[in-house]
Amino acid sequence: MFKVITFTDIHLADKNPASRIDDYMESILNKLEQTRDICVDQNIDVALCGGDIFHIKTPTKNSHYLVSRTIDIFKSFPCPVYSIYGNHDLRQDNITTLPKQPFYTLVKSKSLTYLHDELFDNGNIRIFGMDYCSFPTESEFSKENKGEKVQICLAHVNASSKFSDLFGEKVYRYQDLKEESPDIFVFGHYHPDQGIEIHNHKHFINVGSLSRGSLKKDELDRIPNLGYIEISDDYSITCKKIPLNVLDASKIFDLEMKSKEEKEQEEIEKFITEMKDNLCVDKNDSIEDKIKSLNFERTIIDKAMYYFLEKGD
Repeated sequence: MFKVITFTDIHLADKNPASRIDDYMESILNKLEQTRDICVDQNIDVALCGGDIFHIKTPTKNSHYLVSRTIDIFKSFPCPVYSIYGNHDLRQDNITTLPKQPFYTLVKSKSLTYLHDELFDNGNIRIFGMDYCSFPTESEFSKENKGEKVQICLAHVNASSKFSDLFGEKVYRYQDLKEESPDIFVFGHYHPDQGIEIHNHKHFINVGSLSRGSLKKDELDRIPNLGYIEISDDYSITCKKIPLNVLDASKIFDLEMKSKEEKEQEEIEKFITEMKDNLCVDKNDSIEDKIKSLNFERTIIDKAMYYFLEKGD
């Protein structure tokens, strides 16, 4: 039996995101420690990381302390840890910047191994990576079989069975990838949990980011998960999610700030609507006169006018 743990989009950082009120760095490192402990308990053969290990792309803004702590945790895993690089592991999506990034420091320390194309289980299991900058076509996910029984592809790309476009960025559809050679696809890059699906006997693991950095609703409700792959002696495949132990959203997020932001956004939208409705009523009045006649706080007016004038609507 061959066992794999998968995780992705750790987004380690020294400083808290604006929305977090806990100790973000310690919280994320704790999740890595939980991952290590699960690898010990489950007698895992290999751990796979889908990229975006660090959040800040400027290498000098990741402290030596943070990088050192990360190295120590990865070295304490009972199995080899392989990773591809994500967009946050580079600067300006430029592969030539990789040697100066903390991701590269992890590889040089041998706490982490860069995944290219590896054989395991006496050549019967093949695991290969598709980095963020590879921008493959669907057919490039296929690898000519070398005699392996199972292929696993680890990719840092947007992928889904439910949508095909994400803010103008390509999304790889499971319905298209199911025709390619891998038996198991493991995805990083898209943070929400899309779960585990099976299409044409192919397994698609897309359980989302290890980190929770924003105040979006799906982040408030989401419990970070690991992916678990079990390949039996007859090479049948079982996949499932393993939830991590995390604090409730109310303990880590500034929910008061979220409520304030939502209220402010409503006020901005209301202000813009009233400006549209009133701006052309009396052409003898100036815009300034119209603004003064509307009962809004100055900060709301300033932000709304920015959107009103910049976006032209």
